[in-house]
Amino acid sequence: MKKLLYLFVASIIILSCTKNEKNNNVIQTANVAKVQDFYDQVMNAHNLSLIDSFCTADFIDHQADPHYPAGINGVKAAFGDYFTAFPDMHIKTNFIKGWGDTVITHFSMTGTNSGSFMGMPATNKQIKVDGVDLLLIKDGKAIEHWGYQEDMKMMAQLGMGQGPPADNTANKK
Repeated sequence: MKKLLYLFVASIIILSCTKNEKNNNVIQTANVAKVQDFYDQVMNAHNLSLIDSFCTADFIDHQADPHYPAGINGVKAAFGDYFTAFPDMHIKTNFIKGWGDTVITHFSMTGTNSGSFMGMPATNKQIKVDGVDLLLIKDGKAIEHWGYQEDMKMMAQLGMGQGPPADNTANKK
């Protein structure tokens, strides 16, 4: 009888763990789809009006440009300026993965600078830079963002800066 009770308890624990794992997989899949939808519907469609449907009102951007206000209004202003500066801006996700409430992506951004950017007139030069976004998702909306983008490389491509120093390791032997 004792063995039967142990077997019953073990079965309940295993079924409970399996159910939690399935719920986590559903949440991860939904979070990954939500982030991809953000790139497609906001970034690639240049649709600022949808930002509120993807981010919470108290959204925190840990990569925020200090030239913009904090929070969701700063995100909207920054994206608006990017969409003006790069009317053909496009984001391609090279890699996207979710773990529970966290989604990470590696992306490539392309565009032509045909509008003013950071107070500078349009250069009509093309950019291609890579970056990484890490988002914390709660109840289907982003609550925090950390990220990196090759800003120096972009400025060099636009002729607005030197870019990173050349790799001279091949010349050193």
